[in-house]
Amino acid sequence: MPALLPLKDPDTIKLNTSPLLFHFNSAVPMGFFCAVIVHLLSVFWKIFIEEGSFSNFCTLQRQILKGRYLKIALVERLNCIEIYCDEAQHRLKAKTELVNAIDSVMEVLKLSEKPSLVFYCPCKKEGEHVATVDVKERDNSSIDCVLHSSLELSDEKYDDYFSWFFTQRDYPNVSVVDETDGPDSMQCAKVDIVPSLVAVPPTKRVRADEEEVEKLKVQISDKEEQIAKLIKKEVQKDATTHDIRKHKNFILRSLQNIVKEWKTLGDLLGIEKRVLDQIECDHGSANLCRINMISHWLEGGAASLESLIEALEILGRNDIIATLKNKENWQ
Repeated sequence: MPALLPLKDPDTIKLNTSPLLFHFNSAVPMGFFCAVIVHLLSVFWKIFIEEGSFSNFCTLQRQILKGRYLKIALVERLNCIEIYCDEAQHRLKAKTELVNAIDSVMEVLKLSEKPSLVFYCPCKKEGEHVATVDVKERDNSSIDCVLHSSLELSDEKYDDYFSWFFTQRDYPNVSVVDETDGPDSMQCAKVDIVPSLVAVPPTKRVRADEEEVEKLKVQISDKEEQIAKLIKKEVQKDATTHDIRKHKNFILRSLQNIVKEWKTLGDLLGIEKRVLDQIECDHGSANLCRINMISHWLEGGAASLESLIEALEILGRNDIIATLKNKENWQ
């Protein structure tokens, strides 16, 4: 099951295609990502490439024609879930299936904040931010930077973005892939970091997940009730890892007196030296470096209260530890 898989630093996941983001105003609810994966597995999707699946990064495929597969990659970040799909003519279908999965999970978990569909803004001004999508008629839709209003993009770039929202018929500039060909691979920028998303023979798939899917196909007569049980189980498993991320502001306030030793703390939290050096180069002042280091650690997925307390014990900061251990401060 997804929550039992290891975590992966999302910054090391490099795929060539641009993702569509399911963006939350606050953090992605704890257990939500794993619950969505469980739902997709229950409706005929399969996990493939064992070494390419993590509890915050998963590659999935489902057969859409004989010998033809729809392939996606899903990545959980602090405030969003990214979906990647190489083939433009299949993106609308991929997005629709993920929307249905998210809606089902939100209903079961009784969540009210529906994620918005956005992109990473291509203008790249003033740091990373998003671009919103106003979907109307194909020729009247727009993509707007949240900082600088409308964007001037090439037709090719517009077509790439709108392939998530319009069919091939609405969308003449997207090349059609010959459906008689074998499955195409989703090529990655660095093969040694993320394997290509190539359809893998059954002998190399994650057998445990396949068996689980087959059981779900047989057992789910009342789908909502059965999926609810699985989701609650996944949420319980996932809560310990992700709960601390919901309290980012409290964590940052608690650590505001960590100044000169911010880099030592980062090292004790397991952040690579090259990342710490880059943070120092980008931000300069100790306060900004500390804030960005903690944000990086929280977003990486391996954050836990226990590891933070252990690091602070080594630094001898019992004052901060006392603050973190006081349950009333977490309300």
